Amino acid sequence: MSMEARKVHVGAVGLSQLPKKMKRPREEVGSHQLTAFQPTPSRRQHQNARQQLPIWRQKTYVVETVRRHASVVLVGETGSGKSTQVPQFLLDAGFCAGIVEAQGSTPSPIRARKLIACTQPRRVAAITVAGRVAEEMGCALGQAVGYAVRFDDKTGPRTVIKYMTDGVLLREAMTDPLLTRYAVIILDEAHERSLQTDILFGLIRRAQRERKDLRVVVMSATLDVEVFRRFFETGGRKEEKALIKRHGENGKHEKGMLSREGQASTVGVVRIEGRQYGVEVYYCEEAQEDSIDAACLAVLQIHESEPLPGDILVFLSGQEDIEALAELLSESAGTDTSIGKTGLCMEICPLYSALAPEEQAKAFHPPKGPAKSTRKVILATNIAETSVTINGIRHVVDTGWVKVRRYVPSTGLDSLKVTQIARAQAQQRTGRAGREAPGKCYRLFTESAFERLDAVPQPEIQRVNLTQVVLQLLAMGLDDPQHFDYLSPPSATALARAFETLLALGCIAEGGLSPGGNVDGTRIVIPEKDDRQAVEAQADQKPSGPAKSRPVITPHGRRVASLPLDPVYAHFVLRASELGCIFEALTAVSMLSAENVLYMPSPHGGPDAAEQRNRATTAHRALAAYDGDVPTLVHIYERWVAAKKGNRWCWDHFVNARAMKKADEVREQLLLLVRRLGLDPSQSCGNERQIFLRSLAAGLFLNVARRQPATSPALGKYCYKMLANGREAAIHPSSVLHARNPAPQCVVFTEVLTTSRPYIRGVSIVDPADLQELVPQFFGRA
Repeated sequence: MSMEARKVHVGAVGLSQLPKKMKRPREEVGSHQLTAFQPTPSRRQHQNARQQLPIWRQKTYVVETVRRHASVVLVGETGSGKSTQVPQFLLDAGFCAGIVEAQGSTPSPIRARKLIACTQPRRVAAITVAGRVAEEMGCALGQAVGYAVRFDDKTGPRTVIKYMTDGVLLREAMTDPLLTRYAVIILDEAHERSLQTDILFGLIRRAQRERKDLRVVVMSATLDVEVFRRFFETGGRKEEKALIKRHGENGKHEKGMLSREGQASTVGVVRIEGRQYGVEVYYCEEAQEDSIDAACLAVLQIHESEPLPGDILVFLSGQEDIEALAELLSESAGTDTSIGKTGLCMEICPLYSALAPEEQAKAFHPPKGPAKSTRKVILATNIAETSVTINGIRHVVDTGWVKVRRYVPSTGLDSLKVTQIARAQAQQRTGRAGREAPGKCYRLFTESAFERLDAVPQPEIQRVNLTQVVLQLLAMGLDDPQHFDYLSPPSATALARAFETLLALGCIAEGGLSPGGNVDGTRIVIPEKDDRQAVEAQADQKPSGPAKSRPVITPHGRRVASLPLDPVYAHFVLRASELGCIFEALTAVSMLSAENVLYMPSPHGGPDAAEQRNRATTAHRALAAYDGDVPTLVHIYERWVAAKKGNRWCWDHFVNARAMKKADEVREQLLLLVRRLGLDPSQSCGNERQIFLRSLAAGLFLNVARRQPATSPALGKYCYKMLANGREAAIHPSSVLHARNPAPQCVVFTEVLTTSRPYIRGVSIVDPADLQELVPQFFGRA
């Protein structure tokens, strides 16, 4: 739709059509997560603030419930204080005091401190909440309170409260399945149902069978209490099925649940009532044809009619929608001129993960203009739902859409599609309007549409690649991942694909699976020319499904599992070591882990925005390596190191300095890990880049694509056919190989995404002869 057409449509959708006003006094509100831009008050002020939180009034009840029950489900509204206060309550109540068995000449058991773990699905939440609790306890971060996220551990011998991502705790369980270091494990934000959290449910439940002292607290603002209660009360999936059979599918029985009257149960349930401020919810009276147009008009009318203070937060599906809405608002209102009866100025602040940190910071800073006459309008993805706190929000505009990554096991492809949110997500978004004062939320869909939404998002375990999780379970000694105690079992096809990928990488053996070749043991044929029939024959292969006998993890699989990387990339590092270029391989995977290394200035960054974007394009082109995206990342890192890792170099070349520092930290951690495997991380191919490309072929052989005529008009005249599944895709426009003339004939890629059409990203040139030499069991010649 053209911009003019959008404007015409905007005029046809008035806020007068939106409200059917509906007050929901218990909607999602308030949280005291901190951002890095807030001042640090004194400890006394912190104590006063703690006592004002809704959860403070139920401190004794929370502690006693955890003391009486091995498992507790705690539901507390956003802003209740559960994430920061529950660990402190349990610490004060003495839960960290543990007994360690006598050792050596010690005549009797000795007392020692155990830890309280609190997991978060996102690293930003683990770090910021840990910082807040450290301030409240009056200690330096890393002392009594610390955090651990992938490649960043800020804990010490005195740490007793440890915030961490769920993935970090999952890796700890690989070497300590009983999680003996911990007295209490708190699984926060459980409603998000991240992949790692779902696996932790099963692992912790298994640990509780052996450790009667282990306590687990499952926390969330929006939670299906019965699902989690049944899981921990029955001890797993088989017992749960029997319970459902006895009590009905809806599971509405309350037998055994703990109440305030003191009924006993193996699982306690705590509900934290109370909120800080109310939020009024408005719905559209009819469905909106274009959510961007509707959002534009809603923002303009709120800006005209509502006084300050009161910034606006708009939830959109992704970067493209944010940029489109920003352009509409800029044209309609301007960023430096007053509008409407209020005479207020509007400052537009995009917020999405690919944005450079300094651009993201604008959403958290006070407006550039006078505070009394400038309103910020933050255009955000779901990054603003739970992970970060933005002060000053009084109005939320919710389009009702989110971009979700889904893995299709039958094809091995990831797709990134815009889908409707769940009701739980809508409630979280609404709560952003009531953190500091009464607020309003404008849902750009009808109330009946809201009622038809799924209650909660689909668990991640049912929509992502399971290869790494299956390998981790095997490394823990759980030799039957197909029958693990999953809270929500994944599909048999997804498990089959995971086993087949591990088999192809040499991480597992035996178990009734084919000992080599493609997913069912056949070889991938690389034709001399564009032999369409030979390649299309690969697409007809079907996943064979999990084997009846159990797979066995190989020594190579254990080495792969010891590295905190996707198995494909860990395999790549190990193969690069064999070929003599592990130095470059470590750089490559470290840079791949640091997203958004290159950044493009916002088109709404001021009068010189166009010039800045042209400069960025020129700078990025100068950094590009001829052989593709992965060699480009290695080249950028080497240039950065040569410039003494300076921020000025990053600024001049439009490189994300924070991403480079993160990549450097990741690389340092990987250096230690590969040394523990007995490898020499200094092995380098130097200027012989062909050796590095050979390592890419050997390591990423499952991600090979060959150029040939396209069958789909949407892909143009030519496309790249993935040899593992026969699917077609185009090289992503962000790739240095996009529109290359002459186009490369054979490539490997790091990622497949499906948006408007399928794309391969992280593309690098490889020689088909290298594939035939280095992976002969998979590649032959037609």
